[in-house]
Amino acid sequence: MSPKTIRKSTLVGSAAAVAAAAAFTAAALLAAPSSATVRRDDATDALTKGVATIAAPGVPSRLSAWGRDAHVVVVGRIGKGQVAPAVVAGRSGGGRFVLLPHDGYFGDASVQQGDTAQLFVNATRWLTPDAPRRPVVAARGGTLTKALNDAGFDAHEFGRAPLAEDLAKCNALVGLLPELSDGDVAALTAFLERGGGVLAAQCAWGWQQIHGGADLSGNPLNRLFARAGAGWTEATLEPTAPAAFAVGGDAPKAVHARDALALLTGAKDGATGAPAAERRQATATLLDCFAILPIDDRSLRPELDALKQHGAARLPTPDHPLKRDDDVARLLLACDLHERFAAAPDRATPHPCAATFPGAVPPDAPRSTVVAPIDPRVPRWRSTGAYAAAGEAITLEVPAAAAHAGLELQIGCYTDELWDFDDWLRASRIVVRVSVKAERTVLASPFGGLVYVDVPAKCGVAAPFDAKLDHVVAAPRFTLGTTTLADWKERIRAAPAPWAELESSRVLVTVPSATIRTLDDPETLMRTWDRVADAAAELVGIPKRRASPERYVADVEIAAGYMHSGYPIMTHLDAAAAMADPKRLLAGDWGLFHELGHNHQRGEWTFEGTGEVTNNVICVCILQKVCGVDPAQGHDAIRAAKRRTAAYLARGADFKEWQRDPFLALLVFLQIQEGFGWEAWQRFFSSYDALPSRERPRDDDDKRDRFLIQMSRACGRDLSQLFTLWGIPTRAAARASLADLNSWLPEGFPPK
Repeated sequence: MSPKTIRKSTLVGSAAAVAAAAAFTAAALLAAPSSATVRRDDATDALTKGVATIAAPGVPSRLSAWGRDAHVVVVGRIGKGQVAPAVVAGRSGGGRFVLLPHDGYFGDASVQQGDTAQLFVNATRWLTPDAPRRPVVAARGGTLTKALNDAGFDAHEFGRAPLAEDLAKCNALVGLLPELSDGDVAALTAFLERGGGVLAAQCAWGWQQIHGGADLSGNPLNRLFARAGAGWTEATLEPTAPAAFAVGGDAPKAVHARDALALLTGAKDGATGAPAAERRQATATLLDCFAILPIDDRSLRPELDALKQHGAARLPTPDHPLKRDDDVARLLLACDLHERFAAAPDRATPHPCAATFPGAVPPDAPRSTVVAPIDPRVPRWRSTGAYAAAGEAITLEVPAAAAHAGLELQIGCYTDELWDFDDWLRASRIVVRVSVKAERTVLASPFGGLVYVDVPAKCGVAAPFDAKLDHVVAAPRFTLGTTTLADWKERIRAAPAPWAELESSRVLVTVPSATIRTLDDPETLMRTWDRVADAAAELVGIPKRRASPERYVADVEIAAGYMHSGYPIMTHLDAAAAMADPKRLLAGDWGLFHELGHNHQRGEWTFEGTGEVTNNVICVCILQKVCGVDPAQGHDAIRAAKRRTAAYLARGADFKEWQRDPFLALLVFLQIQEGFGWEAWQRFFSSYDALPSRERPRDDDDKRDRFLIQMSRACGRDLSQLFTLWGIPTRAAARASLADLNSWLPEGFPPK
């Protein structure tokens, strides 16, 4: 699993420079106390005594604090010079709580890292102020339990008995995780009310993935602590020290949502007397908070009225985006979005932004019923040919057998959320989805969009069934092998919805309907897409008929680069014309094929510095096999890299430089292709499937060694000298294992 914020993109900036700038700015914020730093409280002082650093396991989740009695104790970086809560402590009822950003804190390695054990001891003391001399503590994990016993607590491991039984016997619960029943949440609420202490942790984005992308408002720990004004968001945190969070110093005051709102509600015409860095910190804090703030919150929501007095939210458009310094306007829009998405379907209204993107349904478009066949053996989004108009409720009906099969109903396909972007060209969130838990499901979207039934990988129903959708608008949809060209030209391509889909069993593309109104031959288009996908599958050794089609979606603004990989592959709108034109595909489209290459990458044969290289091997193969483009001519940057080769080698072939230059790095792989053909690459990729577990790479050194060995065996020649000349480090044992093969270098390499 990986968090939503991790993406691969076609355009890659200087990550090192960005990280350095962010680190400098965040460090400056943390190291420069001022009137804008958060007030210290007894929780912060108590928890941080004797603590300099704590573990940062996995990819931690950002926390949010908005309650009057919730305090930010430790912060992590979130980029662009801002920070967010990593540890929050507070009071709830008569009790106290401490929240951590990842459930990995309870593992032995984390407890033993830095001063994490001391943080647990300090936190447990603070959680039990009125307990007996030796407080009884239910703890998670043997190492943590031992640390607490050594510190003078009466600690025992919990989890073997029902939670309510542990709560009845202890003063504090240290190690609470999110898998809780409604009864557990009620018992914990009562425990806090009567003065108990709770230390909880979770990886919120991981919880979402395990629960089918469920909204965090339903997360048990968020439900438990929301009334105290604290919770976990789906966004992620970066450490403030090497693989750790630094503890101590003064965090920016605006890292607490209540203080952030106070800073911005002093604004007049979108500006305040506060420095820009403080306003941006306040905006980042509130955007995180709004994402999980309950709609019935009585702590912060009443104070949002002061912000709303600034008037109606400005609407972002491509011509007039909301910029990062438009802090009040962005917050007004964010608040409006979260409230609209929380509204019941029968209270939904169209959002004003919907008319600009994704676009309005024609006023005379009829609402109708669409019946979509669903094969539960094909996972992920199943297109239906239906479109939901903005602000209008639609109804899904499925057979009883499918009502509890893990399906989800989704409106919209523009899944990239733009909260952290400098410019908002559209609303930052558009897609809505809900779990199907009954034979009849009702859903509405303030933006509208194409309608999908999302099928889980392990669906609870085996037989195909029909999904009936009511009060929808027909959308242009072509399915290779099912839709006839006559139906397409005479009727389907004129369907009134503003977005269309063209699909085969290999690839599916989503484009504005205007792009396909005059498309006469979608069959040739999709057969061309099949050739593209088949070339990639054949090269890396996977079945051509994949579990679900690769999906491309055009959007006015996306979360990373000019395009990015994933499901779906996201592109900007200007790519839609090429996606729907077989002639343009056959002319060769580097960006579209590059992202498809990312979707076929495997970590085992992608070592550091080749994340934007091994996918380009796949891209170049598609260009040659499908489009007839010579590998050396696939991109202007390849020719430019060739001109840099002699100078690179003369400088001593610095591997770090090679890693930073993806087109220079690609040249060595193209040399192998030119010398041994695509067949060698096919053998190379497939050879990893047969590797025993003991030979699979465990780290980056292993990956480079294994790449050399497997590629040399696939070519039947020792490539060690080639790797050495390019500066790619491998270990002596790997090179020695190839002693039975003759060495190989390309003719004329290295250049004189």
